[in-house]
Amino acid sequence: MAIRIGRSFADLINALEQITAGLKSVTGDAKQKSYAMELAKYLSALRTLDEKQEKAKAELHKLSKDLKKNETEVRLLLGKAVSYLESEYGKSSPELQKYGVARRQPGGKKGPRVKA
Repeated sequence: MAIRIGRSFADLINALEQITAGLKSVTGDAKQKSYAMELAKYLSALRTLDEKQEKAKAELHKLSKDLKKNETEVRLLLGKAVSYLESEYGKSSPELQKYGVARRQPGGKKGPRVKA
């Protein structure tokens, strides 16, 4: 059976395994032994790097999930804090700028748009 290297990483690993095994099985050919040794090194390195990448992907997924959760909680808490400050000073008070809150402009949105 002839081996052709596919496009996926799994195909590359499978081809490397099969060719390396075939090259190691032949005795007496120094060139084949040399290829087998070099390909075995790359196979080992690729497997190690693939493992590290998979762990990094899992960590990224976990961190992204934690970040989204914290962002949602902070937005809610920040909204409550701004509402509190607006209730204390008024929604268009210049005092809000002291806290970094832009005061609301009069005449803003007053509800859903209605087609004429």
